[in-house]
Amino acid sequence: MKTEITSQQIVYFRQNGHIRFDNFPVDLSIVEKTPLKRDLWRESPALKKMILRALGPVAIELTGKKSLRLVCDQWLETPPTSGRMQDMFCFQGLAAIFVITPTTLDIYEPSSLASLISPNSYLVVFGFDNVRIIENPKDPNLAVLKKMGYGYGDRLTNEFHPIIFK
Repeated sequence: MKTEITSQQIVYFRQNGHIRFDNFPVDLSIVEKTPLKRDLWRESPALKKMILRALGPVAIELTGKKSLRLVCDQWLETPPTSGRMQDMFCFQGLAAIFVITPTTLDIYEPSSLASLISPNSYLVVFGFDNVRIIENPKDPNLAVLKKMGYGYGDRLTNEFHPIIFK
């Protein structure tokens, strides 16, 4: 499934750091709605396919990059009330955060306020090729990354975090 992004939408996103698509064709029934569990795409081929084929190309078009990395995804029932979205994660080098509800797709720059996230949302996070692990005590999923062999300062690898090309 290819969604056409207009030049006006690209300009709007780059100037405002946010864009909304109403009725974007995303099937949330394939998302495991487990709070705080991350990387749901690893257990669902349908979810991985949707992210890589439907959302990834949109992220690439909006950011103007030739490639981006799938950093993580997760279900979020109650978003943080303060701080920036990037502060929710133990990653440096984020490019775009997709916030998906049954009726909307909001795409934010990582420095956007976390309080803008709607309750009961599915988040998909894309980063630049050089995304690194950083210390962030607010991110409860750091232990999962450590089990994968990552340490502070490590770059995400293609083995665990695929790259999407234009």
